[in-house]
Amino acid sequence: MANPAPSTDAADEIHAAATRESTAYPGTPRWVKVSAIVALILILLIVVVMVLGGGEHDPMRHIPSASGLTHTLRIVAGI
Repeated sequence: MANPAPSTDAADEIHAAATRESTAYPGTPRWVKVSAIVALILILLIVVVMVLGGGEHDPMRHIPSASGLTHTLRIVAGI
């Protein structure tokens, strides 16, 4: 003979499974999402300022110019 039907209804089982799944992991907290968005905006802002800002902010600014005398040349020359 066939097994008797289970006592619970199929809709109740689906609802119970959906409830267990939704309460198992509530998701990422809102403050984490907001913090990540703010951090990304700040990083993008810094990159834009560095690219568009121009200026002498590169490794070559530490090398003396060859167009004129520098303190190093004066010291070597004894001036």
